[in-house]
Amino acid sequence: MSMTSVLVVAGNGGIGSRTASGCPAGELSTPMLDCGLGRGGCGSRPCNNGWVTARRLLSRWWPGIVLGEPLPGGKRNLVLAATVGGVSAVARRSGRAVPSLEWELDLLEMLAGAGFAVPRTIPARDGRRHAEGWVVQTRLRGHPPQDTEDWKRVAGELARLHAATQGWPQRPCFASCRALLSVERGGDVRLDLMPALVVERCRRAWAPLATLPAGAVHGDPGASNILMAPGGGRSGRLGRKPGRRGRPGPGGAAVGHSGSGLPSCGS
Repeated sequence: MSMTSVLVVAGNGGIGSRTASGCPAGELSTPMLDCGLGRGGCGSRPCNNGWVTARRLLSRWWPGIVLGEPLPGGKRNLVLAATVGGVSAVARRSGRAVPSLEWELDLLEMLAGAGFAVPRTIPARDGRRHAEGWVVQTRLRGHPPQDTEDWKRVAGELARLHAATQGWPQRPCFASCRALLSVERGGDVRLDLMPALVVERCRRAWAPLATLPAGAVHGDPGASNILMAPGGGRSGRLGRKPGRRGRPGPGGAAVGHSGSGLPSCGS
């Protein structure tokens, strides 16, 4: 039986109203492209205006980039297959505020240095890691977890992630498990839109986590956000949403694992 590696993909953006702190609840820093690109407004392919806009912006900052079809899995953002200098890549339109996006890219660089399999950011022509809301990264290929052994490997990578990121700073505009015990908004979490009984149950579940060591947690480690790549050696990690700093639950489980029934909370 061949070994597999667990890969990190890109992070997601978000859309929402602004909070009292000045950060958007969903951190939309720049408007999405015309006609709701990335939100299914024009079918599986961007409409003409949006496609032209994407090609123009990306060509300005990544000369020679060749765009392909939209990729599945980008529930909040437009994600396009691309080639840059012969390298297979992904171009992603992020809706995050700049400090939040910088946090994500810093985290991916740190994880790469720690031996995790993460996409490499391809800088724009002026050396920046992102430009006008766009990020271009090397493309990771693989398949979703398929069996118990794959999921055990995923769990191991989550535990390794938590250990490697202890002390990592909180994502800008996000709230912690501890903070969410008393505040109602943080990043993608909107407790003010939830029934009071559900909020009470969430806070009761989060309360014991507030005293645990904090580190980065994956906001949604479900099958659609994880790639298993053939190959030997050490495993990497997962993701389409390396979401925030948080406190892993007992046994290394990430708060907010898909299927938990609770929104993820950072710290």
